[in-house]
Amino acid sequence: MRNRIIDAAFALLEEVDPEEISIRLIAERVGVSHMVFYTYFNNRDALIQALIEKQQEHMNKQFAGIMLRAEQEKIHVVLLDALRLYLEKAKLRPKGFQLLWLMSIKHPEIFTQHKNMFQKNIQRLADLIQIGMDRGEFIQRDTFLAALTILSIVAAPLILHHLGRIPDKKMCDQIMKESLDAAMQYLSRKKISFS
Repeated sequence: MRNRIIDAAFALLEEVDPEEISIRLIAERVGVSHMVFYTYFNNRDALIQALIEKQQEHMNKQFAGIMLRAEQEKIHVVLLDALRLYLEKAKLRPKGFQLLWLMSIKHPEIFTQHKNMFQKNIQRLADLIQIGMDRGEFIQRDTFLAALTILSIVAAPLILHHLGRIPDKKMCDQIMKESLDAAMQYLSRKKISFS
């Protein structure tokens, strides 16, 4: 039943914004009383935490495959493919993207879990960048900062799109292509200080 509730919440994420997911809606989707929900989750925050954990499990599996590829292929190809995959997943599951990137998290335990997951994923990206630096494909930079920078570059168009600042999907797609190019150039070019 716990998995059915989580699956129902993910299905609802295709229809409503993360903030709109309610215990009542989930119970209706599963076909049970809302009291059944409380047998498996203490509250809505606990469900959101479970959704984030499930997203992290999926990301763990994907990143394991990426790291295997990194052992044998040129790192810039692997990184570019990983960033493209990230953007495609975010486009296919826009409400899931909103859950991970745009939803305000007020519960301290969930906020901490979300922050830890984010930092773990940034560190994984930093590890991939470090491989590229070690192989001479990328210039030397602070890897954690570089990971945050390229993720910021490629995620910005989607964030702006979800906030309604770039309403045209074709324009957003064009900007995403440009952002991927900019991210890869950032890793490959010599640092220039403009300050």
